[in-house]
Amino acid sequence: MVNLVAKKPHEHPNTAPARPRGSYARSERTRHAIVEAAFDVFAERGYRSGSMREIAARAGVGEASIFHHFPAKQDLHLAVLRHRDELSRTRFALDRRDAGETLATLVNLAAYNATVPAIVRLYLGTALDGVLQEGHSRAYFAGRSRDVVERLVGTFEMLEREGRLNPGVEPRRAARRGLALWDGLQLQWLYDPESVDVAGELRAYFNGLLRKPL
Repeated sequence: MVNLVAKKPHEHPNTAPARPRGSYARSERTRHAIVEAAFDVFAERGYRSGSMREIAARAGVGEASIFHHFPAKQDLHLAVLRHRDELSRTRFALDRRDAGETLATLVNLAAYNATVPAIVRLYLGTALDGVLQEGHSRAYFAGRSRDVVERLVGTFEMLEREGRLNPGVEPRRAARRGLALWDGLQLQWLYDPESVDVAGELRAYFNGLLRKPL
């Protein structure tokens, strides 16, 4: 293919002008501020009701700046969902070598979620929205559910190999039930936080599968 764009003298054809480091850092800070502001707005008002105008105001930027970083509202929403997952990974080391510690960490994550109801509302509200309508959130949560189940399957299989799982426990079935229990408990907790102990119930479920409790 012939390149019809004239090159400047001594310009290497594959050389692109380097972006100033300071400019890049400012752009990343702006992007992060937008995601954090959107996180709060979507958690409080929901994805559909949360306005770009309010997000821009909270982030201290113009709406044009949001669309520069996120061409569509759904792109920003996906960034918010991934930000939520990153917060969980940062606060809790979920990929542990000891399978029992992995389950204990999940219980600790469930306990932490009880201190941030806005995060739980954002997660469950978006998940239910994805069930009702085709779209970006449906694909995201379908993939995320598969990933969580596979991680739990791997954890239970490790426990099985180490002889730490009760006889008759099938890892994949236990993994699917565990995820379903967690999601269901969180929904009940949003309705009645005083009477539902999500972390306690999740710990009890895991302990029922293990020879030695957590």
